[in-house]
Amino acid sequence: MMSTPDLLTNRIYACLYARQDGGHDWALLSTGSTSTKSGVLYRATNDGGGSWRFECRDERVTRSRNVRLLVIIGRCGVLAPPLRALVVRPLETPARDGQERFTARVWMRRAIRMLDDAGVIQCSNIRALEDELDTFIDSCSSCAGAYRVLVSSCSA
Repeated sequence: MMSTPDLLTNRIYACLYARQDGGHDWALLSTGSTSTKSGVLYRATNDGGGSWRFECRDERVTRSRNVRLLVIIGRCGVLAPPLRALVVRPLETPARDGQERFTARVWMRRAIRMLDDAGVIQCSNIRALEDELDTFIDSCSSCAGAYRVLVSSCSA
């Protein structure tokens, strides 16, 4: 297995996981003030039958074989509102996203907008961030067994 980089403390990451169908699941990961190997993962997850649920759990990314990409999108200090309160919302496509089918990507887009609105991160162009993440994940196609940690130019 390739070596995996440490995470920075007090950060918010966009996290992309490999799926069995070749696609990617989208999530957020926040790190605390001490660990450089783990954080709290926030995501919408599907049981395979079309039923979505919110998941919030500790995640040791260095042990995950499916994490492909972690992109820093902001800082999460002691003054930041708890992420859990910001991202737990109905698991449905927001009106501003039109008729798009609900997915983990739609959930993350909504969560990032909410974090931006709350002043936790700065991301005025969510589509530019998505495009950047797509570009980054395309460059990780050979990252099996390892992940890359990058910094977004679209968010702070």
